[in-house]
Amino acid sequence: MVSSISDACALWSAGTQVGSYRVLRRLAVGGMAEVYEAEHAVLGSRVALKRLLPEIAARPDVVRRFLREARAAATLHHPNIARVYDADTCGEAPYLVMELIEGSDLRAFLEREGPIAPSVVVELLAPVLSAVAFAHARGVIHRDLKPGNVMLGSWPDGSARPVVVDFGLAHGTSFFADSLVTADAGLLGTPAYLAPELCESGASPTQHTDQYALGVIAYECLTGRRPHEGANLLALVRSIVDAEVPAVHTLVEAVPRPLSDGVMRALSRSPADRFPSVSDFARALANHLPPAPLAAPERDSSPAPIVLPTSPHRRGVAVFALAALAAIAALAWRPSAAPPLRRALVRPVPLAPPLVVAVAPAAEVTAPDAGPSVAPRAVRLPVIARPVARPSPARAVVDAGAPLARCIGPNGVNLCL
Repeated sequence: MVSSISDACALWSAGTQVGSYRVLRRLAVGGMAEVYEAEHAVLGSRVALKRLLPEIAARPDVVRRFLREARAAATLHHPNIARVYDADTCGEAPYLVMELIEGSDLRAFLEREGPIAPSVVVELLAPVLSAVAFAHARGVIHRDLKPGNVMLGSWPDGSARPVVVDFGLAHGTSFFADSLVTADAGLLGTPAYLAPELCESGASPTQHTDQYALGVIAYECLTGRRPHEGANLLALVRSIVDAEVPAVHTLVEAVPRPLSDGVMRALSRSPADRFPSVSDFARALANHLPPAPLAAPERDSSPAPIVLPTSPHRRGVAVFALAALAAIAALAWRPSAAPPLRRALVRPVPLAPPLVVAVAPAAEVTAPDAGPSVAPRAVRLPVIARPVARPSPARAVVDAGAPLARCIGPNGVNLCL
């Protein structure tokens, strides 16, 4: 039994009370911080507690950075970013209360499964790129993107939910088991995922260095190997700075050339040769695989749910203009001469991220005395659905402040990853 509050703070174990939380078990430990699963004493909700190790917490500069970056991370409300709920101290060591993501990380998955099919890689990384672009739009740089910082959680329906964790938290002063953080050498991050400019000139992390790390992750997912290897740290850094990287499609024939080119652009040695932003990288990946057709809607005497072959969940939205029901059925559900509806990256794969599918009518339909035009119909298929404005014809849009989107065709279908 611990003899004091100070001892309790130094010796977290199952049953230790930390603020309003009771520690259940330790999940992970690194060179600077450790993560515990904990339960709220009153509400019973489970969270992750991440605290600086006591010897690291003795450095005021590290504590200031830790809390400063925690404040920045707490502003990021995105479904594919782990939430930071609170910050406090136990003894002299600060800790964060964070969203608990149950599941393994992408590193463990790659070690278990090896290279991933190109279609799955794009679907898996789409929400990751969306999350990073969202953070960049709010001035937050991750600094240490790697497969170990992409958790593979799940949505309530069981579909995979890739979640980016550790937006710069507790990185900056020493070595991790697999990470290099040396302020004196000007390096920040995990060595294999460092951009050349970080290795060569000690430049500060930027959106372009995050993009490079995402390119390394994509390369590794597609080929099963990292673009640069080395027998030791010095050899690895030299490779990152000087060595040419084999193109993805030369290692894996199944990878389409345009997709390979997109990944290789993100891995360009010069930041100026990479994509202007992570959103542009996301668009490039999303556009490189052929879309699959949607199932045509069945004719019926009344509005029915939109049917997609990838979802067992079907939900219709009632049409409230009862006086116009017959006209709506005739116009909205009659076979159209327009080209078949297309979709991108929505195949039923084990790690497909949750998709938002919103369907708006191709034109407003108003019956005599029926009042305003018919409202768009929204269908929740794997996870969420929301009505959206009618998209412009045939163009892809990715907003850095919103999930990755692909808007398809004049028929008014907007598919958002």
